[in-house]
Formats: sequence, structure tokens, C-alpha cells
Amino acid sequence: MSKRPRRNRPPTRRPGQTDRPSPSTDPSAFAAGDTTPSSEPGPAPAATGPSTGGRSASTPRPARPTRRTTRATRRVEPRRSAADRYRGLLLGVFALLGAGLIGFVFIQQTGAAAYTCATLMTPGPAESLPTPTPTFRPTPTGEATASASASADASASPGGSPAASDPPSDSGSPGVSSSPGASAGPSAAPSASPSASAAPSPRLGFPAADLGTEHVAGGSNIRYAYCPPTSGDHYNAAGQGPIRREFYGPETERAPGGWIHNLEHGYVVLAYRGGEGQAPSEEVLSQMRDFFENAPASTFPNSCPSVPNKVLVVRFDEMETPFAMLAWDRALMMDTFDPEQALTFYEQWVDDEALPEAGAC
Repeated sequence: MSKRPRRNRPPTRRPGQTDRPSPSTDPSAFAAGDTTPSSEPGPAPAATGPSTGGRSASTPRPARPTRRTTRATRRVEPRRSAADRYRGLLLGVFALLGAGLIGFVFIQQTGAAAYTCATLMTPGPAESLPTPTPTFRPTPTGEATASASASADASASPGGSPAASDPPSDSGSPGVSSSPGASAGPSAAPSASPSASAAPSPRLGFPAADLGTEHVAGGSNIRYAYCPPTSGDHYNAAGQGPIRREFYGPETERAPGGWIHNLEHGYVVLAYRGGEGQAPSEEVLSQMRDFFENAPASTFPNSCPSVPNKVLVVRFDEMETPFAMLAWDRALMMDTFDPEQALTFYEQWVDDEALPEAGAC
């Protein structure tokens, strides 16, 4: 009786376990050191019958994918520098600084104080009054004496005998005339009356040192030997120098580089201090405006016909006194504003003939 071969049942698979490859029957595998193949015959075909899930017991189940445990890796970013972290803020700050610089340059070019002063001008000595020149001469004494002697000699009688009609002399000497034919003394009264004025008007102000007439580019910083300057370097550009004839109030300060060019053209400048606590009262400002509007026109031939007069009123704080009347190389410092003195100074020094550009606008 033959022995029935034992049926090999497939090994039980554990969850997550994959099928192992069947042993190889290739002889070369033995040479490679594989295990000795079993002499038992291979598994018989599975019996047909009912099975769970409609699958044959010999059909291997598909392997489940194993869950691979992956460790979450943190992405380490490089450390950013302070410039990278605050780049937006820095750009905003630089933009504001650029705008401020542009504004500062613009203000400088439109009349801010782009100047420095070595010292402040102090009132100088006033000029002495000019001496009036007489237009007459008294009669010379020598000519009168000679005329009197000639008249006396001509009236004497020849031979020394008196005329019959001559009256007797008071001295008792007959024939001697008691009075000569002409007076021996010169005339004491002058021959003409003086026509010159005995009280000439004073020349207001005092001369100031000349600082030159150089033209510089607009917005340049100018150094003056004294302030307020009455000459020196000044701007030569439209709107910057000479500046427009106007009454500039305390809220507006104009650099001297502009209005010095006006002085060179024959203008007269009324300067006043207008800083905090120094601004003139409303009454004084009204008086200065009246002077600005009512000063007469210049009598210089062809003197800027487009303006009613050549008065300029500006605020200027770098002064020893609260007010100053300024012409080219001429100044009158005032502790209080005097409209009459201001008008006299203007009439004396507007479009002075010594100026090379007198009469210009």
C-alpha cells in the first residue's frame, strides 16, 4: 500500500508580513550556498470548496502597504540680519530724510538765512555839517584908504591961501579948511548881502566799509564782515536778487544776498528786527507801511519807472539796534522808528550818483 504524500499547508501570515519567495530549484542556487531543497513534492492543488471571501486558500492576499514612519524635519532658515528685518523701516526713514534735505535746499534758495556775520555793526560817528560858502567879499581896506587920500589932496587951494568964500576955521587959523573933500575911513557896510543858507541840512547816517560787488550763485552761503551789510557779495538770479519791491512782514525773513543787489541799484532798505519778542508793535508796523507806500519817487533820470518808489522793508534780526536805514555803503541805526528821519535818509541817498548801477530796477 502506497503512502499518501502529506499536504503542505501555506504558513500563516502575520499582519503586515509579505510573502517570501519559494525555494529555488535551480542547481546554481545550491552552488551559491542556498539551503538544500526539500525532496518532498510541491504542494498539491488546493481543494475546491467554499472559502471565506470567495478566494482560494492558496491565492495569496495582496500585501498591505506598510506605514512608513517618517520623522518630520524642521526647516531651519538662515538667521536674517538687522538690515533685512528692518529694510522697510529703513527705506521709509531714508525717504523722509531725502524729502527733508530737498525741502531744506529749497528754503535756502528761496530766502532763508544763508549767510554768516563776523560782527554786528555799531552806530558810527555822524558826518560834520558842511560849512556854507559865502557868495560875497567885503571891500578891501587898502583901496578905501588910497581913495580918501587922493580926495583930500585934490580939495586943497594952490599957494596955501584960503578962498575968500571959505568960512573961518574953528581953530582960529584963517584959510584952513576944516573938512577934507572925502572921508578917509573905509566903508564898514558890506557891498552885498549873503544868499547862501546858514543852516544846511545834515547828511543822515554814517559811511560803512565797502565789502565789494561780487555776484554769487543763488543759495550760496555768504560771509559778511559786519551785519547788517550795506554792500558785499549778492545773488544775481531771477527771484533771488534783486528781490521784488515789497513790504516783508515779521513772518518772512529774506537773506541779505538778495536785497544787497537792490542797494546796488539805488534802493533804500528799512530793516527791522522781528524775532520772538522783538517784532514791532502794530502801530509801528503801520507807520513803516505808510513810509513804504508814500515815499516819493526817485528823481534820478530814467529811474525804474515800473515802481512808485525805491523803498524796501525787510525783517533782519542780526542787528545791534531794532531798526536801521540802509543804502549802499551807508547806514543809519535807530533805537525807535522815526518816520521823518527815515524819509530824509531816503531822499538823500536814493539812487546816489556814485553808484555804478543807479536807476536800475
